[in-house]
Amino acid sequence: MSPFARRGRSSALRIHRPAVVEPVDAPPSTSDGRAIICPGVPERRTDLGSQIVRFGAIGVVSTLAWAGLYLLLRGAGLGSVAANGIALVLTAIANTAANRRLTFGVTGRDGLARDHGAGLAAFGLAILLTTTAATLLSRLAPGASRPVELDVIALANVVATAGRFVLLRAWVGRATPLRPI
Repeated sequence: MSPFARRGRSSALRIHRPAVVEPVDAPPSTSDGRAIICPGVPERRTDLGSQIVRFGAIGVVSTLAWAGLYLLLRGAGLGSVAANGIALVLTAIANTAANRRLTFGVTGRDGLARDHGAGLAAFGLAILLTTTAATLLSRLAPGASRPVELDVIALANVVATAGRFVLLRAWVGRATPLRPI
């Protein structure tokens, strides 16, 4: 018999439970750097191995998006440096947001401007390295095919990505008084 069918038959079948009141303490102080664990809030990710895996997965998706945009823009008549710059700008903001959330477990607006500032600095490194690679390739091998262009710039992007991880881990992944690890 279902519990709903029993409800109207007899009060002896009903179970009465007293209300339970649990004490609620103030959250622990963050001045000592301890993590505050709040239900429903993802924990900060500090394990280097898992950060590298997540960062790499986001990097693969971002690189594929960049390559697609680069080829699309080159096909539309833009030069390699302009196509690279536009493609990097369009993918950099989403990449930083994804790494902030998925790689380092940082959510909310707290430190958002600082974190995207770190992303901007990492973007500066990426644009410097990839633009230098594209410029050198166009001067050293002016007739290079699109696959060669893509390979050279992608290789420069791999170097930039390693630097990007180090910068983002240092800035976004670090603890602050308001965002303890």
